[in-house]
Amino acid sequence: MAKVDQWQAPRARPAPPACTEESKPIMNFRDMLVHCEECGRDFFFTVEQQRRLAERGMEIVVPQFCENCRQRVTYGGKLHGRIKWFDPTKGYGFIVGDDGKEIFVHRNSVVPTPEGSLPSLEDGQEVLYEAADSPKGPQAVQVTPFEEEQQTPDS
Repeated sequence: MAKVDQWQAPRARPAPPACTEESKPIMNFRDMLVHCEECGRDFFFTVEQQRRLAERGMEIVVPQFCENCRQRVTYGGKLHGRIKWFDPTKGYGFIVGDDGKEIFVHRNSVVPTPEGSLPSLEDGQEVLYEAADSPKGPQAVQVTPFEEEQQTPDS
């Protein structure tokens, strides 16, 4: 092992690059645990969400509501998702919510058409629904096909 002289002058560190109009400032993003003011649940405001806001030139503001509560405001109290698959013969299937989570749906939870029949639920079709707890876990209830005119006027 080479002997190091303790009395050597410290090496100078290179200066950080100058900030110009073309350069972007370095953002120190970090995952943040946030408490939803609507439902009371804790959720993460992720680095990826913060970066997306910055890339769009938007102000990075910590959200007050979790994704589910924000969706409920946008879609008149309901959640939005897409049918992953639904088998009318078996009478059940799954919805993938906008949050990326899958939720079980049973034919008894689908709102019938005005004619009284079960609406067609195709793979990839947009739907609105409410989430309820069941003995086997979360389940979609009050499921209706999504139509643009169902959106609230403020969205």
